[in-house]
Amino acid sequence: MKLTYTVLNAGWAEVNVREGDADIEMVASYLHDSLRDLAQAAVNLLQGVSEQRCVFMDEPGEHQFHLTKREDKAYTLQIHWYDDWESWGMHPPDQRDLVLDSEITSQDFASEVLSNLLLINKELGPEVYKKRWIENDFPTDLMLQLKTLVDA
Repeated sequence: MKLTYTVLNAGWAEVNVREGDADIEMVASYLHDSLRDLAQAAVNLLQGVSEQRCVFMDEPGEHQFHLTKREDKAYTLQIHWYDDWESWGMHPPDQRDLVLDSEITSQDFASEVLSNLLLINKELGPEVYKKRWIENDFPTDLMLQLKTLVDA
């Protein structure tokens, strides 16, 4: 899987996932701290957590990553689309479209997330990120924790 997270101006980000023939384009609104979700999920997967969810709010609707640990220690990665904000209880959780069903190791997921965090930190830094993302700070703490775990 190849993940690209691009912070735009005024509380929006573009998120792209490429896996095999699939090319999924998503947006993320400042209404949810999606970058922190990704960073926390990557840390948690490396620590062996069995399930994680990451939310990418559009206006309206949202994509969600659902990561579930398998018996072979890899994770199933499913990306679902909801027509409204399921994460805020505004849409039934079982009414969704599956847009990707794949598998990934915790190390590969963490490496993809970390490379995006490092790039955003280098290109924008925490101050510019905060100005663009409005509601949330750049997850420096999780980036550093993830770097330590990935490099271990």
